Amino acid sequence: MVGRFGTSCSSDPALFYGCVFSDPPPPEEIDCVMENRKSCQRIVARIAAAALCSCVFFPHVCRAAPTIGRIVPAGATQGSEVEVLVFGTNLHEPQALFFEDGIVQQTKIESVNDKQLKVVLNVPKDAPFGNHRFRIRTKKGLSQLRTFRVGPFPQVTEAETDPSQKKPSNNTVEEAQAIQVPQTGGLTIAGVVEKEDVDCYQVGLKKGDRLSVAVDGVRLNYTPFDPYIDIVDDDGFVLTANDDHPLMEQDAIMAFTAPEDGNFFVRVRESAYGGSSACSYLLHVGQFPTPSVALPPGANPGSEVLVKWLGDPAGEFESKVKIPNSFPRASSEISQLLSVHPRRNGVIAAEAVPLRVTNLPVSKETDSNDSPNGNPSVPAPAAIWGLLEKENDTDWIRIEAPKGSKWSVKGWGRRVGSPIDLTLNAYRDNEKHARITGNDDSSGPDSLMNVTTPEEGSFLIRVSDHQKRGGEMFVWWLEVEPITPRVTFSVPPSRTKSQDDLFPQVPRGGRTTVVLNASRRNFSGDVKLLAEGLPEGVSVTSPPFQNGTPGSFIVFEATKDAPIQAGMVACKAVDAADQNKNLGRLEQATEMIHGNPNRTPWRYSRSTEMPVAVVEKVPVSLELIQPAVPLVKNGKADLLVRVHKDEGFKGKVRLFFPFKPPGIGAASGVDVPADKTEVVYPINASEKAPIQDWDVVVSATVTFQGEDAKGRPTIRISSKPIKLTVAEPFVQVALDKGMAEQGQDTTFTGTVTVPTAFTGEAKAVLLGLPAKTTSEPLVITSESKEVEFSVTVAADAPAGRHANIVCEVHVPQEGHQIVHRMAATEFRIDKPLPAKALAAPKPEPPKPKQQKKKISRREQLRIQARAVSQSSPVKESKGAAQ
Repeated sequence: MVGRFGTSCSSDPALFYGCVFSDPPPPEEIDCVMENRKSCQRIVARIAAAALCSCVFFPHVCRAAPTIGRIVPAGATQGSEVEVLVFGTNLHEPQALFFEDGIVQQTKIESVNDKQLKVVLNVPKDAPFGNHRFRIRTKKGLSQLRTFRVGPFPQVTEAETDPSQKKPSNNTVEEAQAIQVPQTGGLTIAGVVEKEDVDCYQVGLKKGDRLSVAVDGVRLNYTPFDPYIDIVDDDGFVLTANDDHPLMEQDAIMAFTAPEDGNFFVRVRESAYGGSSACSYLLHVGQFPTPSVALPPGANPGSEVLVKWLGDPAGEFESKVKIPNSFPRASSEISQLLSVHPRRNGVIAAEAVPLRVTNLPVSKETDSNDSPNGNPSVPAPAAIWGLLEKENDTDWIRIEAPKGSKWSVKGWGRRVGSPIDLTLNAYRDNEKHARITGNDDSSGPDSLMNVTTPEEGSFLIRVSDHQKRGGEMFVWWLEVEPITPRVTFSVPPSRTKSQDDLFPQVPRGGRTTVVLNASRRNFSGDVKLLAEGLPEGVSVTSPPFQNGTPGSFIVFEATKDAPIQAGMVACKAVDAADQNKNLGRLEQATEMIHGNPNRTPWRYSRSTEMPVAVVEKVPVSLELIQPAVPLVKNGKADLLVRVHKDEGFKGKVRLFFPFKPPGIGAASGVDVPADKTEVVYPINASEKAPIQDWDVVVSATVTFQGEDAKGRPTIRISSKPIKLTVAEPFVQVALDKGMAEQGQDTTFTGTVTVPTAFTGEAKAVLLGLPAKTTSEPLVITSESKEVEFSVTVAADAPAGRHANIVCEVHVPQEGHQIVHRMAATEFRIDKPLPAKALAAPKPEPPKPKQQKKKISRREQLRIQARAVSQSSPVKESKGAAQ
């Protein structure tokens, strides 16, 4: 497949490296990056397409919430009014298409059935190009997030999918749908690629005419759709083609000049000949420019900059761009990337080129910076940009900063449309140039590193491409900023990798809870959340996000007469000790598309605000009773929960603990019997639980049954927060190991210490004893020093080692019991030894006869010699060896 740069798209893995993210997630959101993900996708595309589409579109089916499968068409033209069909499930009593930014407006909504809506939308003339986030709002709640794309060109519908026509096929060149391309600008075609579908469009051109083609597929945020486009002549020969592009992620863009007069055919398909009804696309065809990189790639807000646009086959061109002081969309506000559609000779580009916007002073690299020596210093903080002009090119930047100061160095390449795989390394600014640190892809395919300025008062940054490539398109952008206190809120994603429970749906007269993570950088104090822009009749209770905890929760409460509506709420993070000190905000990344492997998130949509919906009253409410005594470390407690049910309610209520403070454990859930209004929720504290007060709530999922279940999704409700006090234990018991034989009684002894004096008598019991063994409770007072449990062991008690024998002590306080659980010990039960029978003594074995020692001939001669010397005759020994 030939790409725009004359190289095979599939042969260059760097073009695909991390390209599936709309805005690459920060390092903590990325588990891994796969360079050749697309090749894996092609192998399994046909097998997994149907399953993936169903997983992506209907994550809420089990909860009967409203869902959106797709919207047809998937976009509209700026300044137009368009009728769209919304396909989904559980679309009972629709109220509106709720656009989060409030720019695209609904003028009419009509329910076809509970799976289809007909909606008329008005797109203002000044609506920003790109995706606009929306949901379906019903009386029962909001659907999951989808996007609607606004483009610059007039729009038509593929004849094969146009419901007003007889659905003629356009799957071959002979059956191609004829389109008339405007002399200036372009035309957008809204279509769908079904399984093994190839959509063909016929365009008549004169020799030398230019034809630009771009397609929006995966960026519509419906399904992992990898579109492929090409242009063929009457004879079916491919003249040019494109699959992926650094600017377009897995979408494609190309430009073509007609070699002669005639008809040419633009074809669209899924790259592996897959497809489904979910594979919608917007195909842009015309004579528009196709740049992909801006030079410079960034500027300051409020400035006007002359930009050179690179990447168009017709050559580079220039235009002035006025940088706004604020961004039109939240996603741009988070990434600080301004989407610019450049114009060439008055013709606007179909696809936007990103420009980085920063308040840092901006400077350009020097011309001769290929070595670490002799480069001028750039004082930090700063933004610097440059270009790797040729293969094996490297750029060196000297940063001047105070000794010991800490700096965040962020690299931008792929995120500004460049094909570069950016690699950063920091070095000492001395003769040896010792390496300090480096990074390749902490920010998706781009780089991020932290540097502490060494004693020289400066350091060097080396910029290169991971594959040592270069060229006129290999633009890079650096930002050197001080590491300052920063807190970012986000709702943790669902374990099912869906959009469940990312935002609150508050019942009238009731409450619900949302758990938030607080990601901290260079800040260790308590954080307070301030909510702004709440819907009418809605209030929030937000306990502090305490230091040492990963997050906390917010309780949303609506009055009984709160209007049924939805709104966008901003969540600001401030210092709990000084609420005038702003630390950050909510930055929510919503997973839009999942793909291989293991439903990995391919695309995110980001927002700085949280949707909050007020829904109809729920006939169940919760009351969590404030405990009268503390929960001690290594202790447990039963929280009393009152469940108030309206008369006639039919359904299931299951309690759960949405937020557990550090060291606090709780049951995964407690089902409330239909005939009960009070239940207990067991919790416990570990040995490492912090000693302090915590705000906690209990929540419940309410599932309706019978007639009430029609059109009513499962909904979460919550109690008001209460204070849970974690304290030091009042008493501690260290049990010794126990041992006994079957049928013999024994005792367990232990040492008692009382860190906190208490009044009255505490009851101590042994738990976890094996079967056929029993023990009676004991009494402990503040003066007790030891305990001795008598244990009865039956003759048929199971033999062996029995672990997890626990002493539990109930300390009385104000009429309540504080339950302590001690460290576990062990109980060993042995089988009795068998009785030994008396036996006659065994006879002693006969003693062996003592043999005479044989004397060697040498020894005989010695004896004879001694005898001669003593003058006495010696007889020769018998048995001597000869």
